This record gives sequence, structure tokens and C-alpha cells, in this order.
Amino acid sequence: MAVRLQRSAHSRSPCAALPRRWAAVRPTLEEFLLFLDRENLFDNWKAGWKPKLLDSLEAWERRQARATARQFPEEAIGALETLGYSVTAPSA
Repeated sequence: MAVRLQRSAHSRSPCAALPRRWAAVRPTLEEFLLFLDRENLFDNWKAGWKPKLLDSLEAWERRQARATARQFPEEAIGALETLGYSVTAPSA
């Protein structure tokens, strides 16, 4: 496996050259593996790896969407209404 490393100006340890937006967020393992594939930094994949990885990433994104809707219900309702959905609040 070949990974290009560069020294961070803020650290003594080398870090992989990741896209800038990743500095503010933590990528999932699936996103990191897709990055390695896209940048041709690793090519020793097992047969059928990509569909399994994409399924796992979709499952994680769905969990995140549910968690976000629970944490910010008003924003979720607004987004759904913008898409044309009618949302009724549950009875208290």
C-alpha cells in the first residue's frame, strides 16, 4: 500500500494529504477508504468491496439523518415542508 505522507505544520507526526474540508469534520472509515481508492493510494481491494462499503456508508448516513432529526426537529420539519410534505406534530 502506498500512501503519500506530508508533515503537518502543527504537528511532528506525518499525516495523509486529505481534502481540506476534512480538517473541520471527521470522515467515516468508509469515506476514508473511498478517498484512498479515488486517489489511487491503495489498490489491493478484495473482490466486491465497493458495493459493501457503499451500503455501509448509506446505513451510517441514514442513522445520522435520524439522529439529526431527533436533535433538531423544527429544522427537519421545515426541510420536509419545503419538499412539499405535510408534517403533523405528535400528541403530547
